[in-house]
Amino acid sequence: MKITIYDHGLNTEVGVALAKAGHPTGYFTPWDEAFPKSAKAFIGTGLEGIERVTDFEKAAERSDLLVFPDTFNGEKVDYWRRRGKKVWGAGYSERLEQDRVYMNSLQKQLGIPTPARKVVKGIEALDSHLKTVKDKWVKLSKYRGDKETFHHADYESTRAQFLGTMWSEFGANPDLEWIIEDSFDGVEVGNDDFFVDGEWLQPGIIGYEKKDEGYLCKIEPAPPFVQRIKDALRQTLRSYDCNSWVSFEIRGGKLIDPCIRCPHPPTATMLVIYKNIADIVTFKSTTLQPVAAYGAGIIVGSEWAENHWCEIKIEQKYRDFVKLQRACRVDGRYYSLPGSPTVCTCVGIGDTPEKAIKQAKTVVESISVTGASFNTSSLDELLSKTVPEGKKAGIPF
Repeated sequence: MKITIYDHGLNTEVGVALAKAGHPTGYFTPWDEAFPKSAKAFIGTGLEGIERVTDFEKAAERSDLLVFPDTFNGEKVDYWRRRGKKVWGAGYSERLEQDRVYMNSLQKQLGIPTPARKVVKGIEALDSHLKTVKDKWVKLSKYRGDKETFHHADYESTRAQFLGTMWSEFGANPDLEWIIEDSFDGVEVGNDDFFVDGEWLQPGIIGYEKKDEGYLCKIEPAPPFVQRIKDALRQTLRSYDCNSWVSFEIRGGKLIDPCIRCPHPPTATMLVIYKNIADIVTFKSTTLQPVAAYGAGIIVGSEWAENHWCEIKIEQKYRDFVKLQRACRVDGRYYSLPGSPTVCTCVGIGDTPEKAIKQAKTVVESISVTGASFNTSSLDELLSKTVPEGKKAGIPF
């Protein structure tokens, strides 16, 4: 099956997985703009089995399947489906992630537990509101590249850390929707799954994440409170004709964030722990085949990589366990291309969490990255602290 992937650079390894399964795979990232940069047009070049595509429309016409693993592609997915193409992608169901106001309303309508939230428009209204409240989480509804979620402890702290630059960046835009979310206690767990042809695939994954550091997961049926959320959203996802990775971040039994795309860092581990993801994405199977019970991922970052080519030296025996982002290969050497401080995720699997963690540490210690930054103890912390908290909340692991 001839496949073309439309991506933004985070999912080059999905292309590698499809190519390894025997599918001729083209890989495209949007690069054309008034002053284009070569790095955007080079992502994916030279990676195992991948053909770098610079004209998506021409490649799409020649393809049997189009794959959209990331977000902000709803119109493209809909367009090519109407053209009669087979398409893997979230389509317009991505709205559940992108439009927090809509999702908040939908959760209330469907009876899905949700945190208390308030919506304000524009930085002036946000500034005024933050003067009156403490201990909140502040999120943007769509433009994550503008501002990631941050914690508002109190006004003085937020003013010193965030508001100065935010006024200069957003002051003239009165339409940005800011969501102010209540803080509340409870362990945060991820449910990382696939939704295909109107159904949740089995067996799924329960996972814990240390932000930007590590990920620890188990092949495990969703606990009852998670399954109720999945059941509540099944018809909505069906109505959007969603065929995609779908993940949920849940804290204290409340759905705080849906992810209707390849989730990161879980995707790196999912590509290793399931042996047949290529069959899932090409609609050849609707049953996932895990090769281990537990998975672990260590995220490798580099400040150098954000603005420069950054070489990743990988021992060939560990290549399948090093999942690259914004990557290319030139003369046998792997590079992360400018645009993100995240370089790769090093993965381990095993029949116990300890074995998965041990392998992930072995892999990360075997690579060499300019300015590398990673924290192997994050996985130990997840196992010793977060997992027991989850067990108390009824989450088997």
